[in-house]
Amino acid sequence: EELSAQTSCWLFIGTQHASANAGAMHYASPRIRRDGGVETDTLATNFLQLIKRILESKRADTMELQRNLSKVQA
Repeated sequence: EELSAQTSCWLFIGTQHASANAGAMHYASPRIRRDGGVETDTLATNFLQLIKRILESKRADTMELQRNLSKVQA
């Protein structure tokens, strides 16, 4: 936030730890919220959807590996 205030830049940051159980986080600077309007909300929504899809894919891969391991161990 300090960076965006000092530089008056448009700043959007999205983050999600790969192994976290909590939801993704994002930050949009006051200037990008003001100047970006609805598109800023869309950017945040798209980021959250992207993270959701990545996590779902990761879970599906884990489930597939578990099924394959169970077959081999049987």
